Amino acid sequence: MGSIGAKVPCPSGEQITNGGFETGDFTGWTTSGTPEVVTYEPHTGTYSAKFWAEDEWIEQNIQSLKGYAIRVACISSFKLWVFGDVCPHSDVDVIITYSDDSTVTIHLTDLDESWHESNILPSLDASKSVAKIRIKNVSGALPYVDDVSLVC
Repeated sequence: MGSIGAKVPCPSGEQITNGGFETGDFTGWTTSGTPEVVTYEPHTGTYSAKFWAEDEWIEQNIQSLKGYAIRVACISSFKLWVFGDVCPHSDVDVIITYSDDSTVTIHLTDLDESWHESNILPSLDASKSVAKIRIKNVSGALPYVDDVSLVC
């Protein structure tokens, strides 16, 4: 065992399971409501996730292979792509839960009918570790999400 307070080594590579939904389902994700993996409007590949109602969400625990949350200092890229709806424009919240159970919410607003890249990394506290990502539809619109990626 390591000493108390020892830093957990940084993992390497992609840390999100099925971030492009290319399994054709929500493998690796937990869902609330009726979001669906669809073939219409993927950013890349064949599939994307579609929200059908306000307050629906998808989430994933983020852990290294050894079961530890990922230190923000280890992350080189953390992003996702969102395709909005025209009427009304889409709003999506990306809620990051840290290992100490505190959270940060990144509000993506007025997303129109095109793909928008959202870089999550600048909004994170560099002194913490990421334990979970939740992506939540907070509008009456019907947005899509694709290519969720956290790379160390």
